Amino acid sequence: ESDSTITAYSIGTDAALTAVPGSPFSAPTNVSAVSFDNSGAYLLASGYNTISGTQLYTVGSKGALTSSASAPTGVTPGIPTAIATTP
Repeated sequence: ESDSTITAYSIGTDAALTAVPGSPFSAPTNVSAVSFDNSGAYLLASGYNTISGTQLYTVGSKGALTSSASAPTGVTPGIPTAIATTP
């Protein structure tokens, strides 16, 4: 069951995972696909939501996500299962 969030972690020098400050981040309902752009500066997340089913985030220097744009995908459970980005 989705809680409409994305949880982000950093990997320490000892390989331990630590939650990124501000994590978890608000996200579309039932996120089913995520994709970084080639630069790693942006993250796309897609689920389903009449207002913000596909969400674009900027990725901060320490990994924090900031929502910068969104597009509706509807409320039908036939949600996207893949996102592709190109250079």
